[in-house]
Amino acid sequence: MGILKQLYNGELYPAENNVPDTEEYRKAIREADGIEKKFTADLTGEQHELFEQYMSATAKVDKLIQEEVFRQGFVMGVTLRKEVDL
Repeated sequence: MGILKQLYNGELYPAENNVPDTEEYRKAIREADGIEKKFTADLTGEQHELFEQYMSATAKVDKLIQEEVFRQGFVMGVTLRKEVDL
C-alpha cells in the first residue's frame, strides 16, 4: 500500500512518531523532569498554575515548529524527487 493511501486511511501518524529512541533523548527527558520537579516543589498554587500555563504555551509553540519542520521536510523531499526524475 502506498504512503498516500496509508495517510488517507489513517494508518500513519507522523506527529506521533517523532520521538527519538535514543539514550541521549531519554537522559534529556529525565533531566528536564528532575529540574521541573525541583522548580515546582516550593511554588504557591498561583505560581504553579502560571507555570502550567507557561508550559502549555511552550508546547503550542513547539507543535507549530514541528509542523513547519515536517512541512519543509516534505517539500524538500518532493523537490529532491523531482530533480532525481529529470
